[in-house]
Amino acid sequence: MSRLSVNMQAKKKAEAEEHVRKADKALKTSFTKWTPDHDSAGDDYSKAATCYKVAKFHAEALDCLEKACECYKQCRSLFHAAKVLETSVLVCRDSEKFDLIPELASRGALLYRQHGSPESAAQLLEKAAKILEPRDPATALKLYEKAAETVMTEDRPKQAGEYMSKVSRLQVKGEMWEKAARSLEESIKLMIEAGSEMTLGRTVVSLVLVHLVREDGVEAAKVFQVWGGYCDPDQTTACHQMIDGFNDEDPDRAKQGLSAHCHGALDVEFQRIIKIIKIPDAEGGIEAAAKSYAASKAPVAKKPSSSGGAAELSHGVDPVPAAEAGATPMQREEDERAGIAAEERDRELAAGEEEDDDDEGLC
Repeated sequence: MSRLSVNMQAKKKAEAEEHVRKADKALKTSFTKWTPDHDSAGDDYSKAATCYKVAKFHAEALDCLEKACECYKQCRSLFHAAKVLETSVLVCRDSEKFDLIPELASRGALLYRQHGSPESAAQLLEKAAKILEPRDPATALKLYEKAAETVMTEDRPKQAGEYMSKVSRLQVKGEMWEKAARSLEESIKLMIEAGSEMTLGRTVVSLVLVHLVREDGVEAAKVFQVWGGYCDPDQTTACHQMIDGFNDEDPDRAKQGLSAHCHGALDVEFQRIIKIIKIPDAEGGIEAAAKSYAASKAPVAKKPSSSGGAAELSHGVDPVPAAEAGATPMQREEDERAGIAAEERDRELAAGEEEDDDDEGLC
């Protein structure tokens, strides 16, 4: 650090300490001053924080900003209190104290809303979310959701839809597919409500891709059936190819839809989905599923009995004789008919013998 920088740092530190002394004096009471001057104290603490920030004393700056916030709250100057907390978020960014940012941003947004400035509250939450997005996507996602809820209460559907779109991108990055699908649907509805339909086609394609990565071609078809009218011709063709390729198990058609040029206009997170979507296999599909189902229903062999007999097969019904185990249903039906005919012949012979015995008795 150069001598000029050291001198500047010392000068700013001394200036900050002077402002702190003034603020402390404004808060003191005496026989002639019965109430503390919170407004003047808040201004001096805020000036001291600025000097500490320039001098790179971030801990002292945060402490002065917190005192300034409390002073402004005491004199019911909620907007200035929120502004101080917004400055604290920037100080935490510069000092890399990222764990303090969510709480400060939430408190500042609440004060903005209490003052009647929901737009400023949403902007503060968005600013904090952008700072945390590369390092803590989960926390940034929650801040974006709070921002969307804030503007929704003020009937701002377009801005809320934009925030929900940002939420969906973070959810896709975290592979939270079902939540991403719900967020995209909410974004589409809000954009339609706001009358902002210029970019809805990309959102619809993104939602179709999310359902395809979930291997739910039926839901992708439903989405396109409801909102496909907002897509341009290229997007419509790509969606048809992807959905038909997956539902008809046509890998060539599915690949053709996934490689469409219109996907280049999507956000990076949704372009990455294309690389992990499982292409349907024409040789597998239904046939593989049928084999898997048949294997799951196959007979289960019991353990041999203590007498050393052969293992029995159990389905909850009587065991089939070994001779009939390999017979077809038609052969088994013919055997049953032959058995019934033999039983009828035996009964007729037995009845004839009884009649002969009766006749002999009469004679």
